[in-house]
Amino acid sequence: MIELRLLSGNRKGESFSAGPPLIIGRSPSSGLCLSELGVWDSHARIACAEDGRLHLTAMGEGGVSIDSKPVRDAVLRSGDRIVLGSVTLEFRLAPARQPGLQGPERLLWSILVVAALFQLTLLGMLAGA
Repeated sequence: MIELRLLSGNRKGESFSAGPPLIIGRSPSSGLCLSELGVWDSHARIACAEDGRLHLTAMGEGGVSIDSKPVRDAVLRSGDRIVLGSVTLEFRLAPARQPGLQGPERLLWSILVVAALFQLTLLGMLAGA
């Protein structure tokens, strides 16, 4: 999961999380829509490459820099600062979310209780016979 924190612009301080691929741009159809100056309709794309790493690719003529270095395509690392037009974003990998196990655990305990009660009922029936 990708996490981008906006460090400048109209939405400064906001965080945005999404899975790759992610298009960043001015277009309302972009995964992350930014309306600041210098941001193109489809400015950049973050996608997972064959090697499993996340790459940021500049789209069209939009200028992109990572940690003050202009790039067309670059591997992203947690903490990178990405500049698109007049907007600065901080890239992070969002913490992995582990699914909760409370539901399955409750189901298992319920089954065990029912099985134990069934066995006690059978023992009671055998003792009475």
